[in-house]
Amino acid sequence: MIAFFIHHRIATIMIFLAVCLAGVLSLRRLPVELLPNVGLPCLTVITPFDNASPEDVEQLITRHIEEAVSSTSGVDGLSSESMEGLSLVTARFRWGTDMDMALIETKEKADLARSQIPQDAGKSIVFKYDHGARPVMFVTAIADNGDFPGLRRRVEREIVPLLERMPGVAAVDVMGGSKRQININLDRGKLYAHSISLDEVIKGIGESNYSFPSGFIEKSGKEYLVRTIGEFRQPGQIAEAVAGRNEAGVPVLIRDLGSVEDGYRDRKCIIRHNGRDAVGIFIRKEPGANTIDVCNGVRAKLAEIESNLNGEFSLTVVDDSSVFIRKAVGTVVNAAVTGSFIVFAVLAFFLKSLRFPLIILTSLPVSVLGTFSLMYFQGLSINTMSLGGLALGVGMMVDAGIVVLESIAREERLRPGQPAASALAGTRTVILPVAASIFTTIIVFLPLVYTGGLSGILFGELALTVSFSLICSLACSVMLFPMLAASCPLPSMEHSVIFARRVHQYRYQLIRAADRFIISLHSGYTRVITFASLRPRRVLAVGFAAFLIGNSILFFIDRELFPAVDTGEFTAEVELPRGTSLDESSRFSAAMENLFMTDPGMRQVYAKIGSDPEDAITERASGRGVNSVFIHGFLKNHGTASFIEMLRNRFPVSDNVRVVYSNRDSIQGALFDSAPGDLTVEAAGRDHEVLMKIGNAVMSLMRGRQAFTSARSSLDTGRPELRVLIDRNAMGSLGLTVEDIVLTVRAAITGEIATRYREHDEEIDVRVRLRASDRADRGSLNLLYVKNADGETLPLGKIATVHERTGPVSIRRENQQRVNLITAHIKGNHSREIRRFDRALSMLSIPAGYELKTVGLKNDIGRAMGDMVFSFLLALLLVYMLLSSQFQSLKTPLIIMLSVPVSFLGASAALVVSGATLNINSGIGFVMLAGIVVNNGIMLFDGIERARARGLQVTESVGTACRERLVPILMTTLTTIFALLPLALGLGEGAELQRPLALTVIGGMTVSTALTMVLLPTAYLVFVGENLSKPGNVEP
Repeated sequence: MIAFFIHHRIATIMIFLAVCLAGVLSLRRLPVELLPNVGLPCLTVITPFDNASPEDVEQLITRHIEEAVSSTSGVDGLSSESMEGLSLVTARFRWGTDMDMALIETKEKADLARSQIPQDAGKSIVFKYDHGARPVMFVTAIADNGDFPGLRRRVEREIVPLLERMPGVAAVDVMGGSKRQININLDRGKLYAHSISLDEVIKGIGESNYSFPSGFIEKSGKEYLVRTIGEFRQPGQIAEAVAGRNEAGVPVLIRDLGSVEDGYRDRKCIIRHNGRDAVGIFIRKEPGANTIDVCNGVRAKLAEIESNLNGEFSLTVVDDSSVFIRKAVGTVVNAAVTGSFIVFAVLAFFLKSLRFPLIILTSLPVSVLGTFSLMYFQGLSINTMSLGGLALGVGMMVDAGIVVLESIAREERLRPGQPAASALAGTRTVILPVAASIFTTIIVFLPLVYTGGLSGILFGELALTVSFSLICSLACSVMLFPMLAASCPLPSMEHSVIFARRVHQYRYQLIRAADRFIISLHSGYTRVITFASLRPRRVLAVGFAAFLIGNSILFFIDRELFPAVDTGEFTAEVELPRGTSLDESSRFSAAMENLFMTDPGMRQVYAKIGSDPEDAITERASGRGVNSVFIHGFLKNHGTASFIEMLRNRFPVSDNVRVVYSNRDSIQGALFDSAPGDLTVEAAGRDHEVLMKIGNAVMSLMRGRQAFTSARSSLDTGRPELRVLIDRNAMGSLGLTVEDIVLTVRAAITGEIATRYREHDEEIDVRVRLRASDRADRGSLNLLYVKNADGETLPLGKIATVHERTGPVSIRRENQQRVNLITAHIKGNHSREIRRFDRALSMLSIPAGYELKTVGLKNDIGRAMGDMVFSFLLALLLVYMLLSSQFQSLKTPLIIMLSVPVSFLGASAALVVSGATLNINSGIGFVMLAGIVVNNGIMLFDGIERARARGLQVTESVGTACRERLVPILMTTLTTIFALLPLALGLGEGAELQRPLALTVIGGMTVSTALTMVLLPTAYLVFVGENLSKPGNVEP
């Protein structure tokens, strides 16, 4: 087959041009994202139960939903939160579960539980979390004409429909601003004077707003539809509606009982941009849509819309995820291109000619475009992981070509004037070890298939792109390179030198320098090998010591799940004491916003105060209330960590206020909606009071440590409550029911939607409740009036008493058992602080029957590290099996694989020196080393076996192989290292993500190559050699 490609140049060129064409077409169709599509195996059942306390929600809703959902196939665990008016039950499924089928089954289970929960509870909604469904763009609208109350309505009517029709846009959510509502504010005294109840008013308004078909009339062969039009035509007509009749039977109108206001709903959420009130517009894209294309299209549409607004209000793009994606992808592309030029320079130096480097350089675009084509057919996307795989593959792509072309050059010197024969012989000589080297690198990624989980999904695309690029480079090496080498024969050295002098004097000097370097390298290597062969046991001891030292260093490196990515953005999440009003939360937020905006390093500030569950399902699932504040800051330059530390010092808060600062868009934040430094301790048991005491003890431990901030318990009882306790004896004797009392209290305080006023194509709620002064305090409750079946109006104080107390904010359950979750944020070295805290936590005394354990970040890191260890060990086994098959030996692969443990020293030292952490990315680097560092041994031992096959003795075979393979091994190592150097430097947006992986591979390869070029020949002599009595005879 190799001969076919050498002798059919046109066909070969056309084949590879077709590959390039397919790659270009595929590249235009590949979606561009920040990360691979990670669908977390979680479903949340959201059930509203308006105005119910957390205890009622737990008993009446949550328990029944848990029991139903727990039997769903694939469920790995349940967690729930019962809060005021809302039940959240989250089912965690095993990785690999078909989440579409799980969604259908969970909906069926939730529907079955419907018969067991109260009828007035809302319909359960099953929410599937997908990081791809997060908003890709956030826009604010600010009323420049001063009409802020009407701004939201204009946004919903004039902007949202246009954006929703954009290609790739799945949904547009609007938050903040004022929602129009017709408010009927009733006077409690007038209700009593006319003996009219709230229920009667609500019923009367509803009955006064009807339009209904009344039948047909036929006349003169025509059929007429009779419609009774009774809907309100304008808000003022509501005041003329009959609310009911007084004791004398006289109709009482709404205007006799209160006022009608064409106003707005009570605000539950405030949006501000740079201190100005705004309406927030959140754009979500469709699954699979290209983020960059969607955001570009939305930006163009917004510019078109704003040009027609005549300055009435302005639209500002606050956050555009495509900006960071574009920069992060560009960083990886630049690193790959820069690495390619460095690789070319290294090859030109060692090969002392531009002929072979130019041939090798052709493999890069061919391999990259071929990889894009395979990515397209595999359904992958262009993201930081897949492009990171390409950047990693740049150095390894040329390895096979270096070995093949070096072998062809050696054959050309033996067969002058026979380029085709030299190309064929040179390629056949090394095709097996080259293929083995490629497949040992590819095979180390196979364990990720069995690892699964988040690590497998995130790095699956990196593994595939590396594998695709190496397969393409192998095809280039054995099909394209021999043809090009045969078509471009080697010129004579004399001609080369003369040409070099004529073209430029410095090139001749470069060739001389390269010659001197290679000669010195051979000479020095000869002395080292001779020295090592005289002291084989010492050399083996040095290798073993390198492994021990490297392995020991790993225990002192900080661990985290993902490396933090500095995007120049940060968030401040504030939770004020329960019961804090929206206005008070807004004042607190304004103080923080003003502090942020006065800093010269701040570019813009966006704030969201409170949360309105009616705005979006994600708002309802968040469980946030009017006491929550979310501030998003954008810096002019990077350096987020130091800026956050400055904010902590400049804005101290009291113990009852929780503030968590985090670097926005770290990978963990993008995936989990949690800060990367959050620690959670779970206390499980049955008794609520005991769990609270355990939680207080744990919080005391946390607050006693400077590294821990914002400690809080999920069982905080800071929510003030006014409890209406009904006297059942009095209620029964007066002819009332609990429902009568509950509905009256709710209608008076919260209000009821009596009907909807239709204006054009818009429906506006008409809410009935008491005026603000009649529901202002605790005393107002006693003065509410309830009407019994006999028409008698009774004050609430005669049938109930009002008590003030504090109740639980929320009730958490884990696997259908009550838990107290104590959380805190960790500053600095996460894993070290967790280990110290664990020791202190283990000394805490807890009652029998209760369990206390650290969950969250610690478990995530532990699982990730366990996955990496499993992948590494399985990769070693697979590499051993592949090498055993190639060398038909059980001993030789073990000797070759000695290069793996010694690489630990370089990898761990690189992480320590650079200040990087041990995380999933660096863990993948260790797994990759298992397949990369053995390539040197494969080439070296293949040379030894070939020398022995020619009849040379063991010592002569070792010397010959070391001499012939030194430069190719050094070139392949340096090209891989220098290709990764731009990533290791961590320059550019998002470069921190790939930096630990690049550092691990560079450090491991550097030390492994330096040691194993001495260690492996020595080990071969010790374990395989036939005559060790004169080790000094070894001559590389």
